[in-house]
Amino acid sequence: MFLQFLPEQLTLMFEILVEEDVPVTAGQLQILRDTYNIDEANAEVKHSWCELVIHRKAVRWMKDIENFLVHHQALG
Repeated sequence: MFLQFLPEQLTLMFEILVEEDVPVTAGQLQILRDTYNIDEANAEVKHSWCELVIHRKAVRWMKDIENFLVHHQALG
């Protein structure tokens, strides 16, 4: 069982992973994406997720970035 985070906490976690350049494998990214249901997350969480994907050069989730930019143009 995983801890449930508030959106603000999840955003902060993703930001820390980027800012501190924490090594994250593709498998770990997939677990994060699935566990915290990024598809259903709010725009701020999705924005932080996209920053993490870009930072890690995780081509596998570029579709998430495309969807974010299409649906949340003000934050993109």
